[in-house]
Amino acid sequence: MPIRRPRHNFRSRRPRLDVLEDRSVPSSNGLIGHTQLMVDKGSFDPSSILVRFSDPGPGPVLPFRAVGTTVDHAIELVPGLYQMKLSKGMSVAAALDMYQANPAVRYAEPNFLIHVENAPNDPKYLDGTLWGMNNTGQSGGTADADIDAPEAWDLATGSSSMVVAVIDTGVDYNHPDLAANIWSNATEANGLPGVDDDGNGFVDDIRGWDFANNDNNPMDDHSHGTHVSGTIGAIGNNGIGVVGVNWNVQIMPLKFLNAQGNGTTAAAIAALQYAVANGAKISNHSYGDTAFSQAHLDAIQAAGAADHLVVAAAGNGNFFGQPINNDVTPFYPASYQPAIDNVISVAATTRTDAFASFSNYGAASVDLAAPGVSIYSTMPNNAYGFKDGTSMAAPHVTGAAALLWSCAPGQSVTEVKQRLLDNTDSIAALNPNRPTVTNGRLNIFKALNAGQPGLPTLSISDASVTEGNSGTVAVDFTVTLSATSTQDVTVNFATANGTASAADYAGGSSTVTILAGQTTATITIQVNGDDLDEANETYFVNLSGPVNATIADGQGLGTILDDDPAPSLSISDVAVLEGDRGTTIAVFTISLGTASGQSVTVNFATANATASSGTDYTSRSGSVTFAPGETTKTIEINIKGDRKKESDETFFVNLSSPANATILDGQGLGTILNDD
Repeated sequence: MPIRRPRHNFRSRRPRLDVLEDRSVPSSNGLIGHTQLMVDKGSFDPSSILVRFSDPGPGPVLPFRAVGTTVDHAIELVPGLYQMKLSKGMSVAAALDMYQANPAVRYAEPNFLIHVENAPNDPKYLDGTLWGMNNTGQSGGTADADIDAPEAWDLATGSSSMVVAVIDTGVDYNHPDLAANIWSNATEANGLPGVDDDGNGFVDDIRGWDFANNDNNPMDDHSHGTHVSGTIGAIGNNGIGVVGVNWNVQIMPLKFLNAQGNGTTAAAIAALQYAVANGAKISNHSYGDTAFSQAHLDAIQAAGAADHLVVAAAGNGNFFGQPINNDVTPFYPASYQPAIDNVISVAATTRTDAFASFSNYGAASVDLAAPGVSIYSTMPNNAYGFKDGTSMAAPHVTGAAALLWSCAPGQSVTEVKQRLLDNTDSIAALNPNRPTVTNGRLNIFKALNAGQPGLPTLSISDASVTEGNSGTVAVDFTVTLSATSTQDVTVNFATANGTASAADYAGGSSTVTILAGQTTATITIQVNGDDLDEANETYFVNLSGPVNATIADGQGLGTILDDDPAPSLSISDVAVLEGDRGTTIAVFTISLGTASGQSVTVNFATANATASSGTDYTSRSGSVTFAPGETTKTIEINIKGDRKKESDETFFVNLSSPANATILDGQGLGTILNDD
């Protein structure tokens, strides 16, 4: 899939939580100076900023501290990162200017506010069924459009050794369907009141921490975090309410959004730091926005280095509820790309396996989908209710990761992520315009089952083909089994665009079978020929959902080799009457012999013949660019009129240095016709 790097230009917009109780994270991108801070004052904390020093040095002494700022606290998860407090009268913009101008500073950015987003008007189903866990076709759904939880529970139901942090609005830790699965800090619970018994910097943090109000009571006064927690780990087999993906797990409540749904980037980072430092292997992040924060990315990357998995909601569309392609418009934290790939980005599906109308997508930036519409779960004050959104899809994946990791504690964060992604149910055919990395929906049973010892592994080859000028040409991808099996092996496959599009090849999805006793099968893709000069193009064939095998290498790269010659350039001759005064315009036409599929540029410059620049015409030089598909461009030269009786005069417009084209006729003759 194409790798679309996040764009880091500062966006002046108010952050929000993703549609349907999702998430929202504002952000900065290597801010340049306070003249670039075109942002609503309500979108960042006016009393503090985040600063990371290149080399903080030993001890508490910083290499630089701007006038009007003091150290609030160090963020130990990211070496050199500090929250700096601003004195009265010091603006965020001015403080950033001072820090960004100092060579000892790696970056400085506002301490962005984070907000809960209002839910869209999606239908609420009143049947009370947890269709995302087990879909039998109830309420108009499609049978088995679920995560196969009952099948997974025959293999495992969770473990109290697995700690999952819910970084959100808090958790109702007294809820009867959650209380026994709430994480407890044993040292503080058995320690002295008012004393930091475990020395972790937090006093009496028995059940986590409230970073929104800086106290030890992470109670949910909103509802979002409690709903998320029930999907991850509501107590199973207790005869009441609902059941989570994990019947048995430890949920660590980390509140950074207040009752109004507002928080800061610094608080989100502090919550993640607490989670990592206190033993959480996974954290759920059902919030986000299109703004980028380098500090937040650094924190997630540091968490990855500590083998910590971040599961994030992909987003619920734009202001109008229309889905967004995250490859084009990244949504953070789901779109962060840390060096250790410890982020899983989750889209939302309905009970028919169709994408939710609001759900974001992305062939390179959204990993998989999970149930996210009409999700029934725990609510504060011993209640239950429905919510929709990628915020509700993400905890299905978080719960699945916890269940899987509890069964395979020796696996790394990247192995756990890949095992989930390699074992989805393909939904590509239902969602042809909403691609993801896997084009699949979560299936925890397949992910657990894939860990059985002795299963052979599947890999898919890369393939390239010369496209030709017309018709189609077949290209074969070979799916190889590492060893013969006594059973048929099946695996789903689906294509995804790289730089190629639907016009370049016949994409699709299906299932391929390797018969018992055999080790290979072929997937054939038809590539469309054309006579358009263009760069080589790429697409992908992705494997998912294997049966009787696991996936070792699930992505085949297809390369379409262009064989069309570069088009040729020529320039016209022009003759024009000079006139008695003022100027007339001589228009030269530059032509491409054939249209190109890529941009074509060429330099031009005038040159004297019998005419003199400055006296008879105005000299010009520069370049022209043909957009893909364009075949003509014009250059205008000003001719100066006079009353002198003289011979016709000439000059030239010469072409040079073409890009993606050749020059056939590179000299245009301009003739100034005397009319005196």
